[in-house]
Amino acid sequence: MDACAHGASTLAVSGHTNGQVSGVLGEDWSMPLYMYEAAYTSESLAAQIKEPKDRLELVGPALEAAGGKLVVGGYCFGEYDVVAVYEAPGDTAAAAIALAFAAGGAVKSARTTKLLSGQEWIEALRMAQSVAAQYRPAR
Repeated sequence: MDACAHGASTLAVSGHTNGQVSGVLGEDWSMPLYMYEAAYTSESLAAQIKEPKDRLELVGPALEAAGGKLVVGGYCFGEYDVVAVYEAPGDTAAAAIALAFAAGGAVKSARTTKLLSGQEWIEALRMAQSVAAQYRPAR
């Protein structure tokens, strides 16, 4: 399990009501939330060691260009070096953000995960009951 430095892994998303998500930070998000995890290239890490900066402070304008906003982020040790939770207008905007970051050349691997609110998770669990009743696994 990876450990994140700024508590990004403790973000709780709950209280989904009419398209709004309330989080542990006490804000309401009307847009979907996404978690972006990235591993830097060795060249990028070397450049950051030479000239240290908080890269999360610099991604705000890039997210805003796609209509998004950084919610919380932190630096990890393990498979990924950085994690950011951000809001964006939808999947197309999230894909554009991931594509732009990948094209920059500082990231060797990354993944974006769409986050569900607690209410959306409960709805998915309830829907899974109907799906499970119809699904017959090969055995």
